[in-house]
Amino acid sequence: MSLRRRMSLAVTVGAVALLPLTATSAAAADLDAPNARAAAKVSADGTLVSGKNVVSSQRVAKGRYCVKVNSSVSLRNAVVLATPNSGRQTTLDVRRAPTGTCGFDASSITVYTYNAGYYANTWFTVAVL
Repeated sequence: MSLRRRMSLAVTVGAVALLPLTATSAAAADLDAPNARAAAKVSADGTLVSGKNVVSSQRVAKGRYCVKVNSSVSLRNAVVLATPNSGRQTTLDVRRAPTGTCGFDASSITVYTYNAGYYANTWFTVAVL
């Protein structure tokens, strides 16, 4: 291999190494939920880990979360299910109707998480069917 070709290859490889890995990050945010209108995996700190037709999620207080769905998804007559993703004995209470916890926002799902009857932060998955 000629010196010119090796230098060209080195410059190309170096340039590729400097490219941001945004494509991988964006793909990780997609949640495969073909039969759900919306779905989300939410971390204990309220971060939206992955989702489908979900705009945002946040923890507003210990054990109290708001998951905002896309405006194209109606929660009015939806079935909303949630399950904890932790190994602890956690109970979830899910509300699809607007609550004061989430500012009475009609496009937000309120999730309350408990451990032994007390509010507790935990990972969870929520689905809108």
